Amino acid sequence: MTRRALLVTTSAALCLPALAAEPMRGLRDIAQARGLQFGSMVRGRWLAENRAYADMMVRECGVFVCREAHFGYLERRRGEFDFSQVEKDRDWAEAHRMKLRLHALVWGENAPTWFGDIGDRSEAVRVFEEFIQRACGRFAGRVDSWDVVNEAIKVEHGRADGLRQTVFLDAIGPEIEANALFPNRTNVSFLEIDGDRVRARIFERGVGETLSSGTGASGAAVTAHLLGVPGPIVVELEGGELEVEIGGELEVRLTGWAEPVCSGELSPELLTALSELDQ
Repeated sequence: MTRRALLVTTSAALCLPALAAEPMRGLRDIAQARGLQFGSMVRGRWLAENRAYADMMVRECGVFVCREAHFGYLERRRGEFDFSQVEKDRDWAEAHRMKLRLHALVWGENAPTWFGDIGDRSEAVRVFEEFIQRACGRFAGRVDSWDVVNEAIKVEHGRADGLRQTVFLDAIGPEIEANALFPNRTNVSFLEIDGDRVRARIFERGVGETLSSGTGASGAAVTAHLLGVPGPIVVELEGGELEVEIGGELEVRLTGWAEPVCSGELSPELLTALSELDQ
């Protein structure tokens, strides 16, 4: 290139208007443009200390997931509630036009250390209900959503139903069918559908958790069937498996092994009482 050509090229380049760098679009704006929401768990205690972290959260997130709403954080000492950090997170999210999601009402990994020492199940239920009423009542209408149950399944704990072994399961689970909300008691089933298999855990009125239940297995299979699971459906129970075939009018046929699990004799007093019922 000649000196004359270089000067002409340089002069032309200098005459071009300066191109302003476009600001980086965050995931928040990209998601919103597509009718979606994007958010992340935010460590609220870092926001005032780390400007780069705070700026990133404002740029990238439309939903602030607050990690400070666990039972173990809000009631570290029994009967003493501390919502201060959640309130700070809520104010910060509101100031930056972010929706707030609280995490999480029930998580076995973050229960108060004192909760497992209560011992009495009815008292554990009362204490836990009080916590939920206090927490949900305080933030009712002031947050966008709650995570209710976190990580309920953990197959490594070795339970046949796959549930995570936690203080909540130990202290409260067996009380469901006799809860005061059901004065005449009730049967309760928990289901997890995986392909054409259903894992079920069943509590029956007057009995508690059962190893197996034909009625419970039928209900679990029909539920899966109505959700589109093809038959035959295998229902896994604490005591074994049942194969369930469901007809066009929801008639049910169960196939499985029947094995004795215990034996006993009726006392003479009970037999006498039963005979008097017929008189």
